[in-house]
Amino acid sequence: MPHHKSCSGFVLPWRGSTKKPSDGAKDILRGEIVTYDAYLAGRVYGYVIDQGGEEVDACWGFFGHYELDCLSEARAVVDHLILREVQRPAAAKQGASPPPS
Repeated sequence: MPHHKSCSGFVLPWRGSTKKPSDGAKDILRGEIVTYDAYLAGRVYGYVIDQGGEEVDACWGFFGHYELDCLSEARAVVDHLILREVQRPAAAKQGASPPPS
């Protein structure tokens, strides 16, 4: 499917002011444009992690790159869940309380 670029609005950061916007304000507005473009193009993602048919984590609202944002976050959560499960039996053998979830 070809990607179509068109203008759907304007960003006017200094409305009502005679001062030029700072570089930080410009960066924030550029980020808003990138996020809005991802939304319009359908590049909004989420993940669900289930274990044995039970949902153990889910998160939605990743805009932009599936691999860089959504998938990397999901993998980090899976790594955390695995580490937590590995630590619980070791802590139980030592008589300690399990780490918090």
